[in-house]
Amino acid sequence: MEVNQDLQKDIRSLISMLDEPDMNLYGKISQSIINIGDPAMEMLEEAKDNTFDPDMSERLEEVILAIHTNNIKEDLKAWKHSYNKDILQLLQILNKFHNRRLDTLELNDRVNSMHKVIWLEMNEDLTSLECIRLVNHFIFRTWQYKPDTSDKPETDLFFLNNAIKNKTAHPSMLGALYLGLCQRLNLPVYYVALPENFILAYTSQTSFKPAIETTIVLFYTNPLLEGIIFNMSEIKRFLKNHDIESRSEFFEPANNLLVASLLLREMKELYQASGNKMKTNSVNQLIDSLV
Repeated sequence: MEVNQDLQKDIRSLISMLDEPDMNLYGKISQSIINIGDPAMEMLEEAKDNTFDPDMSERLEEVILAIHTNNIKEDLKAWKHSYNKDILQLLQILNKFHNRRLDTLELNDRVNSMHKVIWLEMNEDLTSLECIRLVNHFIFRTWQYKPDTSDKPETDLFFLNNAIKNKTAHPSMLGALYLGLCQRLNLPVYYVALPENFILAYTSQTSFKPAIETTIVLFYTNPLLEGIIFNMSEIKRFLKNHDIESRSEFFEPANNLLVASLLLREMKELYQASGNKMKTNSVNQLIDSLV
């Protein structure tokens, strides 16, 4: 971003004062930079790369993350108010939060390529079951995606670029990727909020509609078990075996806002587990932006 010389001078002056020991003054200085926003980012990154003072580095990172978080909040608000609430776009936004230097164009190309490969094999004569089996074939047979089942899931595997690279993903990331591809393919597939699971419902609608209508669930699928297909009786059995009181939302299609909330909560838990307080606090702001 091109910044005029006067603003550059102001930014450099403010950055030079970030080592202010008085916390009240430091708060005012950092907020002034945060208010400038993107025009300050390049100089902040440059200062962070060139400092050998760990305290100054932490303060620079704090300001950089605050500006970056504000940008992601705007992206999430735009996503929230979009018509489709595209899950694959959401995954890219969350990925961009985790890695602000991410090449989003390359990532988008890879996602579009995955969609195109499956789409080319789709045709109007396929039944609902055949459509899901085709998706399963590519995701789990051809590309060999699998969930990360370790006791301590890796934070990096929660994010789309690493999931695509490693073909191993945090369970919720794999479920969301599967869901996003199905919806991009215009299949009437929706998330179902069954506790301790990431399952999807294939409905009787002829195509995906962002606003869920009164509809019939034809069958369920579990993307964490290679897209296995099952019916309502399996959900009832799960609830009984785990002594969970049955509720309608454990069976019914949910909108994509619920998926976004789930992903943000799990992202927060991963940052908390890794001891990253700054990003944990930033995710709280992202969660609030969807309310």
